[in-house]
Amino acid sequence: MVDKVKLKAHAESALQAGAELSTGTVPVILITPEDALALLAEIERLEGCEEVLRKLASYVGAGGYNTPEVDPEVFVRKIMDGINILNDPLAQLAEKRGAERDQLKAENEALRKDAERYKVLRQADIDTIQNGGLFAGLVPDNIVINGCDQDRRTDAVIAAR
Repeated sequence: MVDKVKLKAHAESALQAGAELSTGTVPVILITPEDALALLAEIERLEGCEEVLRKLASYVGAGGYNTPEVDPEVFVRKIMDGINILNDPLAQLAEKRGAERDQLKAENEALRKDAERYKVLRQADIDTIQNGGLFAGLVPDNIVINGCDQDRRTDAVIAAR
């Protein structure tokens, strides 16, 4: 493993001194400091691409394109779409908004389900205690509450929190 920080410092000091680089007393490879710095810059650039390449690989692998045989035209189109999405700020924004939309849809579904549950309780028959079933009750009075009375009492409990 190359110590990039040490190599960069060594290359910069050699550049200032006008010397060639070596790895110690015995040169293994002699390169100019400019070439060493250029190589280090390229390494850093490629390391910065790692996340983008990982996303591209994930995008290309999605939707059944990771099967053993893929039509070459479809594969090329899929790669180009992935590159365009990764390079296009609007596409990135659309992808982010899509994730936000999915989150909001999930939250909306949970709220809808809660509202549906509340409606079941709100519409319970006053005679539910005698007839059996699900209801909202008021204790210690042991009475079934529903409709507007249930709304009013529920709002009061929420306000008291």
